Amino acid sequence: MLKKCETIYLYPKGEDTQSLFVIMQELQRQNIVSMNIKFVDDSFCETSLQSLKEEILKNGKLWIVHQDSKLYERLSNNADILNIPYHNGIEELESLMLILLNNIEINKIYENKRDDEFLALTYLAYFVLHFFISLKKDSVFYCSFLNIVEKINNHYAKKFPHFKNSIGITRTTFGNNKHLGNIAEILESKGVDTIYIYGEEEFYLKEKELFGDKCIFIPIFNSYFGCFLSVFRFVVTCLMPHNTPNIGSKYIYVPHAIIDPIASLFQRNRPLDAFFFKRRVGINGYRIISTKSNYKIFEKEVRNLGYEHELICGGYPSLDINLKEYKNYLSTHNLCGGGQYFGLRK
Repeated sequence: MLKKCETIYLYPKGEDTQSLFVIMQELQRQNIVSMNIKFVDDSFCETSLQSLKEEILKNGKLWIVHQDSKLYERLSNNADILNIPYHNGIEELESLMLILLNNIEINKIYENKRDDEFLALTYLAYFVLHFFISLKKDSVFYCSFLNIVEKINNHYAKKFPHFKNSIGITRTTFGNNKHLGNIAEILESKGVDTIYIYGEEEFYLKEKELFGDKCIFIPIFNSYFGCFLSVFRFVVTCLMPHNTPNIGSKYIYVPHAIIDPIASLFQRNRPLDAFFFKRRVGINGYRIISTKSNYKIFEKEVRNLGYEHELICGGYPSLDINLKEYKNYLSTHNLCGGGQYFGLRK
């Protein structure tokens, strides 16, 4: 089904409209919609709502996209003052995502291919995760999404019943798979059963030679859709955490960097209000915090929202690996510098 319309103007330019734009690109690729998309950005005169008024009225529709109700009201007032009709962009996108969901041939998912069905589920999951606090939980879309989650979950739970007592460890070529450090090895040394989850077939085949039967290639497990499945006891991942309904396996989120992205924003004096943190808690799992300074940035706001239990002071596994490798290097090499030869002590 191809839904055609005029140019869509996304207002304002920010995190929510950027996420919507990424999803819309996939909808266009899958022939759900055909439209031009432009951003309305009041930061610059030439792209402001006032400057683009006539163009919007002549060529398309204005979608206001923001999950903060107070800011949404302010943005809609801006449109009202200029007599520009507008639509709730999240609701408009939700109706398109329902079309995408209804097009899925669920049996193709079990073929373990990174095809259109896989991408559709991935983008559907990303939409739900990113806009979770704004979705009506009794809507046709959300109920239909949970229905397909249940079907896929039941299929894999029956196929792999022993996984319910195992910890899933996502394995990926992203960052040379360094972000999880030696978490798997530590768990295994304590007698915990681990399963290595792969979404990239070439990487899976390479590592299967090393790790054998503990490796599984099921791309949907290694995607955002996997956050909704309850096949494993826990899952350890380096995916970015989002708001998630409490229906799937608990996730342990390991950061990509020693300075958490949120802490990085704080250090650059970006305003991080209560709404900012509201969108980043309720993750159905635990967020590993790498440093005490990062923890202090999260602590107050997260406690106020009742989610302090999600914060785990777990260090930075990637750094642990680097330090271990460096220590091993020092124990087997002599270094020279400054014109002198140094025999390093162990």
